[in-house]
Amino acid sequence: SDFQLFTDNTYTPLTTYKGNTYFVWIDKNFRPKVGRIKNGKVSFKFLDPDPKYKVLDNKHHRFSIGVDQDGYLHIAGDMHHYPKSAVDHLPDKYRDGIIMYWVSDKPEDISSFSWMGKNISRALPGYGFTYLSFQHDMDGELYARCRNRIYKGPHKPGEMGYSIYRYNTDKKRWTNLGGKAPSDPSARWNTIIWEDDSHKKKNIPDFYQGFLGQMRFDFNNRLHVAGAINNNTQYDAASHIVYAYSDDRGNSFYRANGSKIKSLPIRVESGPAQGDIIEGPDQYATFASASFDKDGNPIVTYTRMNKKASHGMDPAFFKYFDKGNWSKRLSYPTGGHGKNIPVVDANGVINFLNNTGKL
Repeated sequence: SDFQLFTDNTYTPLTTYKGNTYFVWIDKNFRPKVGRIKNGKVSFKFLDPDPKYKVLDNKHHRFSIGVDQDGYLHIAGDMHHYPKSAVDHLPDKYRDGIIMYWVSDKPEDISSFSWMGKNISRALPGYGFTYLSFQHDMDGELYARCRNRIYKGPHKPGEMGYSIYRYNTDKKRWTNLGGKAPSDPSARWNTIIWEDDSHKKKNIPDFYQGFLGQMRFDFNNRLHVAGAINNNTQYDAASHIVYAYSDDRGNSFYRANGSKIKSLPIRVESGPAQGDIIEGPDQYATFASASFDKDGNPIVTYTRMNKKASHGMDPAFFKYFDKGNWSKRLSYPTGGHGKNIPVVDANGVINFLNNTGKL
């Protein structure tokens, strides 16, 4: 009865550690709670005990939760371009930080959390955080992916990137993976996927890039990354779908055929940084997801824009890489509009989970 059913910011994916399950959810008063399922029993604690802290009811502000190799819980969320955008709902203590990010005070314990948003050594390095999500590799090492800005300053094309971070449990620090944007001397932070263009807004080139890409670790601990990126300022979404993989924890990346991407960040433009372009140029939605089959071959999900179609886009497509080549464009058996996710079980069976939660 305490659960908020009618909100864009209701729940997080689950994370597990030593048989216990953790998640974040929003109660009917829009206060975030952390849940733990242990030995079949569910317990809850407020993320912040201050009753003045209530989240913004906005899908851009959803939370994510992860756990490091020592069992400490990491939570981020309730931010969109933080700290400069949509912060009016925040108590004063949260308004001048780096990122909306908390870590549990004790391992495997949901009773209290410390906000690390002002802690330079503990916070993720960067600016303008949006769509952050935590993920783990097969060794339990903690990662985060997000969209953020590569510098502080006035808006301009090329300011946004698709970024990945890796957590060092011993040092309690995040590494900002990738490289700095090569054509922008103001670039301060690394990013993984980037281009110096942006989408069109009201017929004028804007600063926006979507970068709603997802990453996955396969059974061999290979990191698969996909992103929708715009390389044409006349488009209002994305122009290309790119893919890359890494076998060394995100330090270097390769195309699906094994050729190395020689410099980072990954780009569309031809040259040593060009990624594996599997679609384009055309107009695509800003979401792309990477997954894999039982043999570790990549699968990439994406959606093409179509003003004549329902929701302004075609049903979701996917391609898979096998025997040295990407397949032709294939349609999902369940349809959907860009939110279908390939789910691979332990036997390598591929299912598609659509945005209704159905297989």
